[in-house]
Amino acid sequence: MLIALLPPGIADRLHAIKHRVYWLTKGSKSHHDYFDAYRTRSEVLEVLRRWLVTHPQSGLKVLEFGSSGGNNLLLLRECMPMPIEYVGMDIQPDAIAFAQEKFPDDRFMVGDDRALADLGAALGKFDVFLASGVLAYIPQQRCQAILTHAARVADLVLVCDDLSHFGRANGSNNGVFLHPYALMCQDAGLEIVVAPVASSTGHRYSTFLARVARQG
Repeated sequence: MLIALLPPGIADRLHAIKHRVYWLTKGSKSHHDYFDAYRTRSEVLEVLRRWLVTHPQSGLKVLEFGSSGGNNLLLLRECMPMPIEYVGMDIQPDAIAFAQEKFPDDRFMVGDDRALADLGAALGKFDVFLASGVLAYIPQQRCQAILTHAARVADLVLVCDDLSHFGRANGSNNGVFLHPYALMCQDAGLEIVVAPVASSTGHRYSTFLARVARQG
């Protein structure tokens, strides 16, 4: 690809634009497939469910970035033993409209990572920040800002992504962005409490859980 021949900063920006255009055009109806097959994505929330067995809570307030049509909300309501208060954000207007129709009592909004930062103060505090299958489409500098924001607004951060660069010193771009999450979480003020858990189905995505680092 010609993009690969460009300086890294320019290539990253062009890849990010390419992904954005895809999700707003050809991929804009993908939320239907995700919602229909939502149970196949349950491994992501299993990491959180197991953590909550030993760290029980009476309720769970969740902010999901890249919420699609609300398939993870459906899973949360089925697999968690406590009431769920939920806010979802996604770049796709059709997905947000679909989710709001399915879950009229929950809150959904259209927005990208920049909107997430702008709206952060108004959204308040959460128990969990969730990002599943979305951060690989966002360049590292902007992904770092997402994690830093997540550490400010939530106690736990649950990420499902391609974690092949999780423990490395640097990320890379091979068409999607492979992030060095361990270092990025450290820079965001997060500590890893559940190391990457690979999918039992062989999917390339794995899941990790972090929390705001304790002082002292």
